[in-house]
Amino acid sequence: MRGDLFGPRYGRVGLSVFSFFSVVTCQTSRYFHWICWSPDKSVKLESRFPTLNLMLSDMPDVPELYRPTHWWEGLVPTVLDQLEKDGVEKIKYQDNFVPIYCSGAYRRHPRLFRFIMNVLRVTIPDGRVLKTGLRNHLLGYPDAFSDYKLFKAVDEENRCPILTDVSESSFGGGAEIPGFIFEFDGKPYSKGLLKYLKLMAFLKRSVDTSSVTSVLEIGGGHGPLGEIMLKAKGNDFFYVDVDIPPMSFIAFEYLKGV
Repeated sequence: MRGDLFGPRYGRVGLSVFSFFSVVTCQTSRYFHWICWSPDKSVKLESRFPTLNLMLSDMPDVPELYRPTHWWEGLVPTVLDQLEKDGVEKIKYQDNFVPIYCSGAYRRHPRLFRFIMNVLRVTIPDGRVLKTGLRNHLLGYPDAFSDYKLFKAVDEENRCPILTDVSESSFGGGAEIPGFIFEFDGKPYSKGLLKYLKLMAFLKRSVDTSSVTSVLEIGGGHGPLGEIMLKAKGNDFFYVDVDIPPMSFIAFEYLKGV
């Protein structure tokens, strides 16, 4: 398919999100047909996300080489249900593929941990300090701060791409999720963004990136690397993300929003 997915330009950066559709065995094709094309779901997708609806309908007809893994087969219904519920405005609520610093146990049992921390605060000397430290640990603050310090220590700020102004976009939600966003030096960062910023900083130290203007990523998730390319200074970057639906659709919508 072609059309609005190919070649739009946002600011200085050209953006293309290619979608490689998947075909699997007959059994799996029927499985996807059942997931994506039950009458109720098809109507919802068609009315809210016609592009995604078209992408999913092409899946049974693509070469076997581009089929999704078994992990993705089970994840697709969850992703689609989340999109139907929250829309693209809350893409970062997709915790199946959007990384987060916060402890999984704390996310699953927040009331239990709040009770434990309140008990510590009132029963142990310096309990308030202990409560704060435990909460920060559960939210993942030490890991986030460590990642940020490593990025800043490694990054050669004057070498292209210049990453000093890159920070997390508010589009897609996330700020209200405990342990998703941390602020350092007045700028918000998520785990996914800091992961790519560290990789870019190490890449700049290893090879000459000053002449790079085109970036191809295979399996770009919800689009953190594309967001960096949109916001980095130094060159006019053209970013291409090759992925299967629904991820290609999610990345496209996210990068339009940032």
